Amino acid sequence: NILKLDILGHDAPTLLRYLEEYTGINPRSIPSADTSVLDLFTQSDKVLKVRPEEYNAKTGTLALPEMGTRVVQDVISETKPKSFADLISLSGLTHGTGVYYGNAQNLIQDGVATIDTVIGCRDDIMRYLIDKGVEPSLAFTITESVRKGKGLKEDWEKEMRDKKVPDWYIWSCNQIEYMFPRAHASAYVLDATRTGYFKVFHPLEFYASVFSSRYNEENIFDLL
Repeated sequence: NILKLDILGHDAPTLLRYLEEYTGINPRSIPSADTSVLDLFTQSDKVLKVRPEEYNAKTGTLALPEMGTRVVQDVISETKPKSFADLISLSGLTHGTGVYYGNAQNLIQDGVATIDTVIGCRDDIMRYLIDKGVEPSLAFTITESVRKGKGLKEDWEKEMRDKKVPDWYIWSCNQIEYMFPRAHASAYVLDATRTGYFKVFHPLEFYASVFSSRYNEENIFDLL
């Protein structure tokens, strides 16, 4: 028998626990799409009340779980997410392989697609194909092949074109090497927006929680 363990480090639960202790607010009671929290992704200077030159970041997402790295900030700046659904797509784009760079990024820059129409998570493919009229079992088979980086078979491409799937979408499927599941992306976004709520409305407790949960990181000031 073989027992396989996937052990992933994830500090969001610790950060949220500190935030709950310091504020008395249960993170699960926080709205997932507060407009001020969404502004952290596009109008950080407005919601944080700082001038851009005072804030060494492209967005207001520093220290938010999975959303604060320089790479993710670049993607946020390019895709301009405006809704919770856009953030789910963003999470998929930044955690997949061959999903954003050399793929969705090109489509967005060329004006062919936007963050809400590109392929972000593996589930997006199946839902899109079924909406186009592709038989559900075939849509599932195509999704499984694409999300594993195996691309499309010739007869699948013909079926997709017969169902009016645009060429750019077929091309995009063939660039993908690995895709994030939508449920996993949703969980990450919930952590980020809940944390973002504290950053906007309880900044003192937010920064105290970041220092408490990440005190041993050498680059902690880069996270803020």
